[in-house]
Amino acid sequence: MKGEFNRISSGSPEEKYGVPLGWVAISYRWMPEQRERRLSHGRWYRISSAHGTTFRALRFSPNLKGTLQAQAGDVVVDWQAWLKLAGHNEIVPDSLSLSFRRVRPWEWPRVMFSHPDPGTRLSMILGFLSLLLALWSIYLSLRV
Repeated sequence: MKGEFNRISSGSPEEKYGVPLGWVAISYRWMPEQRERRLSHGRWYRISSAHGTTFRALRFSPNLKGTLQAQAGDVVVDWQAWLKLAGHNEIVPDSLSLSFRRVRPWEWPRVMFSHPDPGTRLSMILGFLSLLLALWSIYLSLRV
């Protein structure tokens, strides 16, 4: 998905749009097929602009503007992600040209380190380390 997105400044997106920290919300019109939307909801996406990249879980909202297979629309995203997408410029634009695509397997380490909530970030990292240690112990037991 590519298009021009306007950031919705909501102060507290959890209250207005039901978007938890680390998530991004766009209009359901960007994906007109309901099955595709349901399969995409909650999945991690790489969001890129000309100035930066961030990773967020995707959510769809009927309250946001967007046209069918849109060229432009609204996005609800945390300020930290918007700053990354704007390239940490002094003057932060109200709209950016963004592209969304699903996270590829080799990008998961970047996802773990980009979550805005430190508790979630730590739990992802510890879960990944426990997986690595489990695989290492299996390797050692099979090697003998």
